[in-house]
Amino acid sequence: MLTNKFKPATRKLILVILLMPSSTVIFSQNVETIVGDSKEQVKDFWEGIKKAKPLEIKGSVNLSGQHYTVNGIAPRFEPFTYTYGGNIDLFVYGIHIPATFSFSNLVSRLGQQFNRFGASPYYRWIRLHGGYRMMDFSHYTFSGITFLGGGVALTPGKFHFSSFYGRLRKEVSGDVTSAGEAFFLPSFRRNGYGFKTGYDNGEKYANLIFLKVMDEEHSIVIPEDGSLLPQDNLVISLQAGGTIFKRLMVRGELANSILNNNTQAPEIDLDHYRFYNRLGFVFQPTSSAEINNAMNTSLSYSLGNYNIGATYERVDPGYRSLGTFFINNDLERYTIDFSGSLWRGKISFSGNIGQQNNNIEGNNADKIERGAISGNITLNPINSLNIISGYSNYTTLQEFLINPELDTLDFVQINNSYQASIAYGYPVSAWRHNISLNGNYQTDITEPEASGKPDEKSFIQNLTASYQLKYRPANLSIILAYNFNDADFGDVRTRRTGPSVRVSKLLLKKRLKIQVSHAFFNNQREGSTINSIQNAQIAANYRPDKRHSFGINSTMVIRNHLSETIRGDTFIEVITSLKYNFRL
Repeated sequence: MLTNKFKPATRKLILVILLMPSSTVIFSQNVETIVGDSKEQVKDFWEGIKKAKPLEIKGSVNLSGQHYTVNGIAPRFEPFTYTYGGNIDLFVYGIHIPATFSFSNLVSRLGQQFNRFGASPYYRWIRLHGGYRMMDFSHYTFSGITFLGGGVALTPGKFHFSSFYGRLRKEVSGDVTSAGEAFFLPSFRRNGYGFKTGYDNGEKYANLIFLKVMDEEHSIVIPEDGSLLPQDNLVISLQAGGTIFKRLMVRGELANSILNNNTQAPEIDLDHYRFYNRLGFVFQPTSSAEINNAMNTSLSYSLGNYNIGATYERVDPGYRSLGTFFINNDLERYTIDFSGSLWRGKISFSGNIGQQNNNIEGNNADKIERGAISGNITLNPINSLNIISGYSNYTTLQEFLINPELDTLDFVQINNSYQASIAYGYPVSAWRHNISLNGNYQTDITEPEASGKPDEKSFIQNLTASYQLKYRPANLSIILAYNFNDADFGDVRTRRTGPSVRVSKLLLKKRLKIQVSHAFFNNQREGSTINSIQNAQIAANYRPDKRHSFGINSTMVIRNHLSETIRGDTFIEVITSLKYNFRL
């Protein structure tokens, strides 16, 4: 079981950073004023409902179908798929009820169809959530997960409160192939609930976040090999920030996560964080419990057209939240960034420098340290000319343990990237000419510490040139482009080159748009041609009025395999789709 990862002095510093901007927020408020404001808001709420229309419907519905054929290889898509969906906005006495739905015959590898429905009705500062919804608390707690359930968000003024309850993941029983190998892994049904509440007056804010996520043990049959065990997780986080001295902004978050890796393990009382021993049915620690912290704090200072900032982040090696898909843990990161502009905004620049390392507690045999420097400059001397240049350097030091006597082998990896682009446009009578050139050059060098071993070098260079011609009286646009890509990875070198053309035109008083494009690419490896690829597309979109729109798109891919030494297929693939959209 892991214990507290922050030293006492560090904990005091973190606490000061987090609480400093908000120390005068809550207690300096006049209670009578807050109560009076709340009464006025409730009165305005009911008056608004009385004056609103009884019923109003807005939104759109859409129907699409796709047909797929292929000759030469095994099909990569279903022969025919359809999707029916929409966004409906109902207004009932001023209460806004937005709803989304989607139905399709597409089926995932897990045998689950992509059918979704959800609604989030709101009126002024009250919002409800139902169905498949997404709410975001913070990166360390609850973020990026669609849940099936309900929620509420209240923002009556400077105070706010939001909460949810629902299913975060559907149970999957798992399956195996005919050879007995796992086709996809099983997973428990996962439920969760939580809230976020706080105060924000525009200059200072403070938030408290609570999240509880748990697996349902009996939702599937638990594998006998112990490869999958039910978990539950409790996360508590404090956020605070504010503006100091009018120009200095301070922000911070400190999150604490306790995770039972196996809810079937014996229950215990913690020696540290004894608070968790007294939560009753909310959370019961087991012998598999891990307690970890994550925190970040940032400072930013602005002066006229110039800004400078600094960020510090630390995430314990075992920090996890079941309310997020992924958190990069076991890291400590420092960053300084700056930006500004000159010559009345015609020249702007930005950059940052930082360092990140893992193995922050020294418990692992391997260690990785990363340093980063990047910057870019944008020049816009005249309206028709835009020039952008950039540079970035990432240096990585990897230290590996190679024997029990603690001998190590070090590798230094240096990645340099250079980018530049220039765009120039000029009119000639009714014609408009646009010329652009974009280039990127990236090198990667690995320097082993051991003597006698050569450096490993690779590079990637890409260049794209394009020319666009517009003739406004005919609503005609033509784009010609050429792409060059060259890559050397040490043991193999590849090259991809080819032109492309795209023509688009508006007809029938701009109600009909037709677009035709064709691209040709030639792929080489070690100087020999492997294959050639052609991509042809024709598309049309017709909008007879503001409510209806019809679209058709057909794409053909032709790959001609030419190499006799490298395996590959020659095939023709066609995807045609039809779409219809109706606005209510």
